[in-house]
Amino acid sequence: MRPLHSLFALLAPAALLAQVSHGGSPYGWGQDEAIAAPAAEVALSPLDRAALVGSDALDVLGQFRYGVPRQLNVDVLAEGSWTDLPDDRRMCRLVLRSPGAVMLSLQFGVFDMAPESRLFLYDEDRTHFLGGFTEANEQPTGDLPTAVVPGDALVIEYVEPVPALGVSRLVVSGLTHGYRDIFAFGPQGASRDYDPGYQSAACHNNIICPEGNGWEDQASAVAMFLRPDGNGCTGALLNNTAEDGTPYFHVANHCYTATESQWVFYFNYESPTCVGSTGPTTDVLTGGTVKAMYMDQVRELGADIILGNTYHLMLRPGAERVARLGGLHEFARWPWPILTDSGGFQVMSLAQLRKVTETGVTFRSHVDGAVYEMTPERSIEIQQLLDSDIQMQLDECVALPADEETIKKAMELSLRWAERCKTAFGERPERAMFGIVQGGDNAALREQSALALKALDLK
Repeated sequence: MRPLHSLFALLAPAALLAQVSHGGSPYGWGQDEAIAAPAAEVALSPLDRAALVGSDALDVLGQFRYGVPRQLNVDVLAEGSWTDLPDDRRMCRLVLRSPGAVMLSLQFGVFDMAPESRLFLYDEDRTHFLGGFTEANEQPTGDLPTAVVPGDALVIEYVEPVPALGVSRLVVSGLTHGYRDIFAFGPQGASRDYDPGYQSAACHNNIICPEGNGWEDQASAVAMFLRPDGNGCTGALLNNTAEDGTPYFHVANHCYTATESQWVFYFNYESPTCVGSTGPTTDVLTGGTVKAMYMDQVRELGADIILGNTYHLMLRPGAERVARLGGLHEFARWPWPILTDSGGFQVMSLAQLRKVTETGVTFRSHVDGAVYEMTPERSIEIQQLLDSDIQMQLDECVALPADEETIKKAMELSLRWAERCKTAFGERPERAMFGIVQGGDNAALREQSALALKALDLK
């Protein structure tokens, strides 16, 4: 097994604020008076902490286990207790209890916040809170994991204006019952460092000591992440050639499970001085999406074919360069079938950077502004340089909604381009060329397109 096996994007750009607090504090925080109305409670069965700690010998090499997952299906706003507040707001509170835990984290399967609503999570003793979370914390996946909160009970507090500006939905699909206090919440409070259950060796250096001078960027790139299954690992941010700050995160293959949208990443967990082993772990981000994997992993997921993008490969690294390197099969180390598109989708997606004529499409590169012409013949030439098994005709893909005349013109142009693509493709029995049905959302035009492509004997 490779020691470093998978490359992930830590967070998609839309999720960069997933765990960032947007201000505020729970109602009455820091005040002596208690909230009169009790909160509703969902209590799970107790877990034997000693037995769980005893099972740590089952840890996977290179990982550490801090907890166990517990499945839930709790509609917070339906099951919580509502209270009218004196400031034209109302509040819903719900306590989730998992007896025997030293810390808890939640996984919201549905996280959809209405405008100006706010969510907080805190321990029952009201010493530590997360939030406020708002609609700005919503992820493209619709879910949201949280960082850990100390104790075996966690209070969910939701506040919205009266009248509400929309309908929120908050469904807790699971919690992680932490039986190992990796952040030493008990004796150290908010000033803490993580303890995965094993300590640094004597030969290791504290990064905050003088020996770490000059390595600050590398230290800042390292993060620990916790998974909802109760296991954790570490990894590091990687730069990319664009140097645009995209947070790509490299992890070992044995650390991966297909729950990356629910991972919680902790950065900058270091002591403030050279002497000491505690430090804040408040730099938290959540959620990731897989951006790259080794091909054997893709195959293991059940993939029989992969897709290459003709337009982007034309720009970088260039079709001629890929051909010199043996084609996409060798370049990507993928011995199974490969399909390449024609560049037609970019006719729509890069509408501000292209011009369509009978001859083809002229693109202005979104990378460096260079001008490229993509004709039907050039599209096939690029795909043959890439040596894909299935090659697509160049087409004009119209953004919808569009009027019938626009859709009809694009469909007819695509058919004329299909004829030219077939001629350029020639006779290659070991390869296939696919036509693309156009016609937008007009059923009659789509049928006309499909029949014409069939007459051309395209797949």
